[in-house]
Amino acid sequence: MKFHFTNGSIRKLLPSKYHLLLSIFSIFITLALLEIVLQIDFRLKQKFQSSPVLTETEEMLSEYENIEYEYRPYILWRAKPNVYTKYYSTNSLGLRGNEFQKEKSPNVFRIILLGGSAAWGYDAGSNENTISVQLENILQKQFSESNKKIEIYNFAESGYTSSQEIILWNEISDYNPDLVIHYTGYNDIFAGVYRLKPGWNHHFIQEDLILSKDNWHIIFTLLSVQIDTMLQNFRLYDLIKGKFFSAPRITSIASNGTRTYSNLGEIANIFVKNMFFSQQIAKSKNIRFLIVLQPSIFTDQKILTNQEKKIFDEFNTAFPLSANYFRDGYQDLANGLTQLDIPFMDGSTFFKDEQNTIYYDTVHYTDTGNTQVAESLANLIISEGLLDK
Repeated sequence: MKFHFTNGSIRKLLPSKYHLLLSIFSIFITLALLEIVLQIDFRLKQKFQSSPVLTETEEMLSEYENIEYEYRPYILWRAKPNVYTKYYSTNSLGLRGNEFQKEKSPNVFRIILLGGSAAWGYDAGSNENTISVQLENILQKQFSESNKKIEIYNFAESGYTSSQEIILWNEISDYNPDLVIHYTGYNDIFAGVYRLKPGWNHHFIQEDLILSKDNWHIIFTLLSVQIDTMLQNFRLYDLIKGKFFSAPRITSIASNGTRTYSNLGEIANIFVKNMFFSQQIAKSKNIRFLIVLQPSIFTDQKILTNQEKKIFDEFNTAFPLSANYFRDGYQDLANGLTQLDIPFMDGSTFFKDEQNTIYYDTVHYTDTGNTQVAESLANLIISEGLLDK
């Protein structure tokens, strides 16, 4: 191939383009090599931090850490549909468990569970060990001699806050539930630890998506969430995100440990508002309604085991004053619900008498813990007559 130059300007232009392309290519190769090094380092750390042969629990936790999600309008994300693993499965809607039917027989009492990862069953040994399935089994035993059938559909999802829960009412109403349970509270407070937008548990949510009238802002937000989801498995992206988008420590918004958190009031207001409007929707549709402030390692009345104390201390060290932050935050949620006369159940007593380890981390439970939560919910539902049609 021959090139013919007719003037000096073209002769100068070609080398500059060549150097630009070469520079871009060099940067790409450098970033690719850096990503390979970080991936190798990440896997070596995983290898040396765990046993040569993974225990059943380690294998299970690793499986849950690699759940894949898809973007969904308004609620922003949901697990990929039709996934089947050793420890969990999702249906065609991307929700945990078997397929859901909108049609309902006259003898069916249908309950829908909303909430975050604890309600979804993160770290449960199987679908059968989740709170929703165990609760369904316990309640069904109460009607073993009658023709009443209990169905519980789990619409919870990891990371969901009260803002996503209220949006889901538009979807769950099509399933004609008799009772809706919000197993909630932790993620709203957790978002405050990372200084995220109150009411949303994501780094890129800057405004309330539904209320925003700025179309360009909505487009930017949706693209940000989608790109973040696509890049979450790249270690270089994770490094950059942690460096430039990591949350300020709680000490930056607290003063000498005193109760001066600048965002807890707004978090509580949004949470209570979401629960209030959820309650109003339930009343308008003649659906029974229950709020449960889920237990966490910071708010639980349980005497912590040594393993749980380690979890508690590690998180509180990484985020100084986080224990006080969660306790005060939960109290704000409870006070707000009480002031509006919205009934709720305090989950802090669920594990009060348990002496064994219940928490895998600050908010996810062992299968034994899920059983105790299901039993506590069943006792309340039965004692309050919520199953009576």
